[in-house]
This record gives sequence, C-alpha cells and structure tokens, in this order.
Amino acid sequence: MNPNLNSIPSEEYKPLDNQLSLDDLQSQNYISSNPVTPQPENKKGIKKYLPYVCLVCLICSLFGNINLYYSNTILKKQYEQARSTANINQYWYDVGQKHYMELLERKIELEKEYNFYHDNAVIVTENGSRYHRYGCSHTFGRTYWIYNIENAQYQGYTPCKDCWN
Repeated sequence: MNPNLNSIPSEEYKPLDNQLSLDDLQSQNYISSNPVTPQPENKKGIKKYLPYVCLVCLICSLFGNINLYYSNTILKKQYEQARSTANINQYWYDVGQKHYMELLERKIELEKEYNFYHDNAVIVTENGSRYHRYGCSHTFGRTYWIYNIENAQYQGYTPCKDCWN
C-alpha cells in the first residue's frame, strides 16, 4: 500500500467507492461509445499551394524543353558541318588514292624499263676499250654510245673492272 494512504482515516478513504466502472463513464459521456479516431489534419493549406507547385513544374518543364530544342538545333548544324567536311575529305582522299594508283602503275613501268636497260644496255666511250654501266665514273664528261652487251662484246669491248664487279 501507499504510505500516504495510511495516514488518511479509513472513513474518509473509500477506494472502492471512488472507482467508476466503464458503464458509469459511458453513461456520463466521459467515454464515447464510438472508438476514438484521429481527425485528419487540415489539408486546406496543401491544396492552397498545389496550383502554384504545378505552375512552377510546368514553367521548369517549358524552359527545359526550350533548352533541349535549342541544343538540338545547334547539334544538327554541327552535324551538317561535320558531314560536309567528311564528304570533302572523302573526295580528296579518293582523288589522292586515284593519283597514288596512277603513280604506282608508272613506277612499275619505269622499274621494268630500268631493269631492261640495266640488264641489257652498256655504255662505251669514244676512246676506251671497256663497256660500263650507267653511273660509272669512267663515263663522266666523255662522249659515249649505248650498245647492248652482245654488240659491245662483238666489237671487242670488255667489262669495266670498277662497275661490273
């Protein structure tokens, strides 16, 4: 028991008399028969600002779409410029490739001609007794004739010891 209750005289303290039952509380409207449900908060404040929030979202969306349209227009122009440059570069590449192939064919022809002369033609000087290859130092500054090897040998010329070794 509570120590403070001992000090109260028993006729003043009647614990059972002071207690109320649930029926007494309901009859005196201390407790309603309906269960207590929480009342919804006032949503009028939220509904008040909803159109403004939607308007701000709409404006942001509008500016975002304008920005995307502008960016897309710039990218299209840059793409067209890049495409045009690529077409020009492709044209010059094709021209260069064609020219390269022509030069390659000409090189092959010149190599064949060079090999023919290198293998079959010799140089003889006016006063010499030997035949030489093109570029031999004994032919510089002298008058010379070009023969084939068989003709030079038939006329009595012999190979140069410097350029035929």
